[in-house]
Amino acid sequence: MTRGRVFRLLIAALPVACTHALPESKANPACREPAQPSAVATTPTAPDRPRSAPNRCGSPGSTAPAARAEPGALGTPSELGCRAVSERDLSRTQAVLEGRYRALAHPSRVFISFECDPIRVPSELDLDVAHGERQELSLLRILPEGDRVRAVGLRVRAVERSDRAYDYRAAERFEIRVGSAKLERALLQPELDRARAAMAATIREVPLADFLSSASGESGAEEYLRTSVRGLSKMSTPDEPSSLREWGRSYLGPRSSRAQAEYLPLELAFESLTRVDGALAFEPPAASPPQDELRSLFDTSFRATFERAPVWLRELYLSLAPRFGSLGLAPQLAALAVGGAEPERVLAVNALAAVTGWDARFDEQGRPRDVPAAAALYAAECAR
Repeated sequence: MTRGRVFRLLIAALPVACTHALPESKANPACREPAQPSAVATTPTAPDRPRSAPNRCGSPGSTAPAARAEPGALGTPSELGCRAVSERDLSRTQAVLEGRYRALAHPSRVFISFECDPIRVPSELDLDVAHGERQELSLLRILPEGDRVRAVGLRVRAVERSDRAYDYRAAERFEIRVGSAKLERALLQPELDRARAAMAATIREVPLADFLSSASGESGAEEYLRTSVRGLSKMSTPDEPSSLREWGRSYLGPRSSRAQAEYLPLELAFESLTRVDGALAFEPPAASPPQDELRSLFDTSFRATFERAPVWLRELYLSLAPRFGSLGLAPQLAALAVGGAEPERVLAVNALAAVTGWDARFDEQGRPRDVPAAAALYAAECAR
């Protein structure tokens, strides 16, 4: 995007903690496998003080000050319950977003503020990208481990579309690449800090004269962007244990000028992690089933995205579930197999056969069952 005019940007910390509980599998014992290690968010306790609604007031002094720290002191607890952010990262994020944002009204003022990042001790950082026209999905998970950082990635691109007959043979072919790497945390920490500062940034434009937009509202191919951080909201003590929480944001739609405020912070968060992306040596997966980390990465993305995803993204996830899904998805897949749209029902049945190891698509004599019959069998064993 072209650099717009330089605006006066006011930073107001608006500490709003967004948490999302991760669903738990409630599969029937007949449809259950050993539990996979995963992070499960619990419902957080209410904040100690009232929080202002995000970005409703950009004037100084109208809200509590941002939790900040000098460079090198990132993560210092603050009384607000928010992760401390350095002035350097706030200023950099502000400057980059200022340069990229294209004004929709003239004259106007643009305000950049930062929501509360409630994760003090991160255990996972996830970044998902999907492109509708190209039928691509990219998943990345970063796991801090002491003085090292481990990264796991999955990239998928459809290379042959199915004939959409939606029988058991109508599978799509994908080009699949997986990667993993370990990096020194000291080298990567600045990128992680910049990414999380970008995740917390919000943009608000206020017209000063009229309310007519000068932007054309052009659009392109639909994309999906999601970032998420899971971890502890504070250091645990014997008297006051900390809960596991999740915080993040997402955007679904074209990268149009009218949606800049939604996708520009996410775009910057992804770009901040170039060192991780460059370190991952993506290669074709081995013939054996993917490791548990890839299954956990896919399951988390599936659960966070599927219910509100458009048709193209839902079908992409369902087409990949036979290879990368775990048994924890069986209840959701069983519900889709019985009550979903026709294309999704077949894809869900195919996925259920793979994640359960029980192929109800065929009877004891090897004759194919129709989709409703197979779906009913899976629902009876694997429903919530």
